[in-house]
Parts: sequence; structure tokens; C-alpha cells
Amino acid sequence: MITDLRIADTPHGGLHYDVCLIGAGAAGISIAQALAGSRLSIGVLESGGSAFEPDTQSLYEGQVGGHPMTMDTGRCRILGGSTSEWTGRCGKLDRIDFARRNWVPHSGWPIRHADLAHYYRAAEMVCGFATPWVDDAEAARDLEIAAPDDPRLANYLWRYAPIGNRLYRHWGREYRPLLEASSNVEVLLHANVIRWHASGKTGLPQRVEAVTASTLEGRTILVRARAFVLCAGGLESTRLLLSSRDHVEGGLGTGLENAGRFFMQHPRGRIARLETDKRTGLSLQDRYGIFGARQGLQYESGLAMSEQVQRESKLLNASVIFTYEADAASGWEALKSLAYPTAAPPVGRAKALNRLVRDPGSALTNLWRRGWQHRHAAFPVRSINLVIDLEQKPDPDSRVTLSAERDRLGLRKLHVDWRINPEERRTSAHFARILAEHFSRNRTGSLVLEDWLHDTGPIGDELSGTFHHIGTLRMASNPREGVVDGNCQVHGVDNLYVSSCATFTTGGHANPTFTIVALALRLADHLRARLSEQDHPSSAPHKVKRHPGIHIADDSGTAAAICRRRRFRPM
Repeated sequence: MITDLRIADTPHGGLHYDVCLIGAGAAGISIAQALAGSRLSIGVLESGGSAFEPDTQSLYEGQVGGHPMTMDTGRCRILGGSTSEWTGRCGKLDRIDFARRNWVPHSGWPIRHADLAHYYRAAEMVCGFATPWVDDAEAARDLEIAAPDDPRLANYLWRYAPIGNRLYRHWGREYRPLLEASSNVEVLLHANVIRWHASGKTGLPQRVEAVTASTLEGRTILVRARAFVLCAGGLESTRLLLSSRDHVEGGLGTGLENAGRFFMQHPRGRIARLETDKRTGLSLQDRYGIFGARQGLQYESGLAMSEQVQRESKLLNASVIFTYEADAASGWEALKSLAYPTAAPPVGRAKALNRLVRDPGSALTNLWRRGWQHRHAAFPVRSINLVIDLEQKPDPDSRVTLSAERDRLGLRKLHVDWRINPEERRTSAHFARILAEHFSRNRTGSLVLEDWLHDTGPIGDELSGTFHHIGTLRMASNPREGVVDGNCQVHGVDNLYVSSCATFTTGGHANPTFTIVALALRLADHLRARLSEQDHPSSAPHKVKRHPGIHIADDSGTAAAICRRRRFRPM
């Protein structure tokens, strides 16, 4: 059931659930769909509505210091959360990411890579993959990508979630039929958590009794639950937990002093340009790029540093992708300019036709690749760029804190001080040198390294953020080192959990959404076991009545597709 707090006929005594999920993005929806159909009652509080709303989105605004970044872009307060702008790029963390590395301070998760293996498999289905992934080695063989002949390098493959076959895999649309139809899941839109109600105090066993949720217009509801899960994204989940100090003596959790610290992203930027001949440039596009294969599944291939070189040279984890700038004189570019005249280059149609006549091969080849093979275009290039995605060193001084300024709901805004450290530059430079040696030895071409790799001053816009807000509620075995334990439970609070990449102890180089989903499914199993359906599930949730005449349309695609995904989900 989905309803709207702004118009709902709410019970006088508030709402009560077994599990209250705060946020309806990838994490919240993963848990909700995992527990849909169970005997547990699930309430989902979503700040936004079904469509983008500037006033609601503005609640993300805050102050930024340190390395430049934005706080109100790349994150979405909407049913579906940031999946509404997600390209579907999925990758697993590596085994080394979970290990305690003596050259990476504050590294080492309290869980192992193996603890997520089952949930990574389940996450494939939740993310919309119709068939299980083959392992990377088999996929690389299918794609005819040979393994690098350098032990310092390894192929890395990303898969793109095929939900809805759209550019953006919007879970608010895709999972809406399931959420609407579920008898034990209730989604309340425009419900912003503004207050915590808890028993106990810091240092003693604490328990969240309820939260108060409010619309922007000031309509409030008290929500009680046996367990609460913060699923509001890295920054907003951190803000809500830090804000507990305004409502609960000492705040929530014995690890609260670590909350907001160790803020990381995946810094991204160009590290080099590859100079090569036309034939090699075309060949590289069939090895490193975005293309489809194997039942239409879309892949992206790149290179990563092996675990061996990370250990030997004491480096952070990293990967590179290849981006290709087309030669404007190619027939393919001419055909594109004729097909899309609004995006035409600064030449007339006659000149474009002339270029097409001079180079019909690239146009015909790519029409075949795109139309028949369902692969990306390959074209003569004028430049090949190598773009790095970096793991960051966990730094307690890279942090988010609460500022004195308050938003429309009365909550204090965040101040973000994001730090990029010398270790990130050293890893980038070392990786670039390995690649330069590799390409030179294989006569692929000459790599021209970017100047910033050799500088000693602060890193500027050479590296940018990726909206991956990692580490601020980090996982650790004790509250001296982190905020949540290995089950994502807040240290010192009996019934409060976090489902977000804020819990990542270290970030690796892979996009975090796939691991967020795997951890969310693991948490769903933990909640199911702990709350015990054989125990006494709470009475059916107090249903919110819809306002007469209000109908929330289903515009998300077929319910059959959702049912198909749920059938694959191993629960």
C-alpha cells in the first residue's frame, strides 16, 4: 500500500509496525521487497513523493568545505531515491577491500567478502538481472577480452542493471506494483523524520521507541516500531543520527563520536591520454568500453590493479575506464550529425554528406554493430582518455558535521569537509606508470600522463566526486572504531540499524549500489530471524486510509516483471 501523509486519514494514536524503514531508495526498497509477504508488518517513510519536487529536494542543501562537491545533486528525495538517476552500473567489492591492510589505516571490515556471496547473488535478481551472472573470467571470454599479460593488472567488468530496459533504472516505477499490492508493506510519502523518541541514554542500553514524521506543511504522525532502519542515503542517514542529540540525552549510540567521520567518495578523473594509431584505437574499443553481449546484457570493461601490486606497493584499490573522443571527420560522426541535426557539428549538411561519402565504412559498420549485434559504436578516434575511479584512505578528519543553520523542518543542515589525501595521488600516479609500461611493452601506444600526478600541491578539479557518500556510519566490531556492528546495528542501541554505503568500512573502487543491495538483503534476513515470525508478530499495522477520490496511478511497468524478479529471490 502506498499513501501520502499530506492527505491521509491517520489514526489518532499514530502508526505501529514491526519494522520501520526510513527512506525508499535502493536500500529501503530492497528490504521492503525482501520482507513483503512475510508476517512482519513493514512501514516505509519516504521524504518525497512519486515525482521530483524542488521544495523537498532542497532539504539536502548544506554547507561545503574542503574539496569541492555538491550535496543536493546526485541524491533524490523521491520514491525510488537516487535510483531515479541511476545508470544501473553494478560491480562487486573485491576481497581485499574487506581485509585489514597495514598500509591502509582504519581498514578491515568486521565481515568477510564470503559473508556477502549469497546476498550478491540475490542482489542480481533484485537489481533486475533475469539470469545469474557468469563469473568474470567466463564473461571476459565471451566478450573476447584477453587477460592482461601483466600480473599487476586485471580485467574488471561492470554490469548494467537491465530493469525496464531504460537508461535510468528507477525503482520507484519498477517496484511500485509490488509495494502497492503487498498486504504487509505500507509506504508513507512526504513523511520526513524530524524527531527521535528513545529510552535509555548513551552508555546504557538504548531503544528507539518511535519517530515523529512530518510533511513540509507541518502535518505530523508518530510512528512506533520494534526495529528501525535508516535507509536515507549516506549523508542524510548521518544527519538524522547526528540530530538525535537534539532529542535524546547524549544522542543515539555508543559509537556516535565516530558518526560523520571517515567521509569518502570514489574520486574520478583523467590520469592519462593514450596516443595510438587508427587500427589500434578501433581494436581497443572492442576490449575496453561499454557494449552488449550475452542475451543483451550490457557490460563495461576496464582495468584494475591486482591485489598483488596493491600489497607489494602499498596502494589503494583503483580501476580505469577508457573514454573515446570520435574523430569529427569520420563517416559515423557525419551520419550522426545528419540524423540528429539539432546536435550538428559546426559544418553544413553538405560537408557532412561529403564526409560520409569519403568514409562510408565506419557508418555501415556501426549500423551493423548497433542494429544487429546490439553493441556500442566503434569509430576512428582523435583521443583516448584513461579515467580512474579511486578508493580513498579512511580519514577521520574528512567528515560531515551539523551546522547552526536549520532547514524548513527545523533540522540542522550538514557541513561537509571532504578531504583528498596524498595516498590517492600516489596510487593514481603508480597505476598510470604501470599502464604506460604495459601499453609500451605491447606496442599499443604511448601514454601521456596528466601533470597533476606529479604535482605536490592540493588536488583541484582534476578529481571530482561521484555522489557515492561512503563511510560516515562505518561498520566496526566495537564503538571505538565505528558506528554500526557487522549486522549494521548501531552500537549501543537495541533496535536501530543502518542500510547505506555510509556503513562501508572502506570503499573499494566499485560503484556502491550493488553492495548496498546485498547488505540490505543480508539485513532483511537478520531482521526476519531476530524479530522471529514464530515469535508474536505485531498485530496488523494500523492502515492509513486514503483520502476519498485519491488514486495513486501505477506507471511503473507490469506487475508480472516484479513477480518474475521475486521468484528468483532466494528467501
